Amino acid sequence: MTCRALATAVGRDIYQRPFIAVGFAAFALIIPLAVTSTTGMIRRLGGRRWQALHRLMYVSCLAAVLHYWWLVKADVRRPVAYGAVIAILLTFRTYWARTHGRRTSRRSLTFKTKSRSPFRSVTVRSGRKPSSSAG
Repeated sequence: MTCRALATAVGRDIYQRPFIAVGFAAFALIIPLAVTSTTGMIRRLGGRRWQALHRLMYVSCLAAVLHYWWLVKADVRRPVAYGAVIAILLTFRTYWARTHGRRTSRRSLTFKTKSRSPFRSVTVRSGRKPSSSAG
């Protein structure tokens, strides 16, 4: 079988069964999450970029449920149950983020105080012990 014939057969199969494409998309979205889950990668990416990348998990979960729903023909109780669990968890996550999210900016939490020494400045942050740094 030539490459062109293989590509045509795969394309026709995906067109006839779209759950394959959705399942592959769900799997493909999880790969960068697995690669960047190490401590070193979190440090390299930085916290904000890492969190933005890991929000792909929500899309991947929804795609996985849709894939499973389309895959099952007769008894859809399990895909519905998985979808309900994911919906409950995502609803709880959204509620938690809105109620316990950062309410003030970092600038309002940080202020400089006068130091005892002219060579040191102390930064005090809310909820943390005062730290000193040479300045």
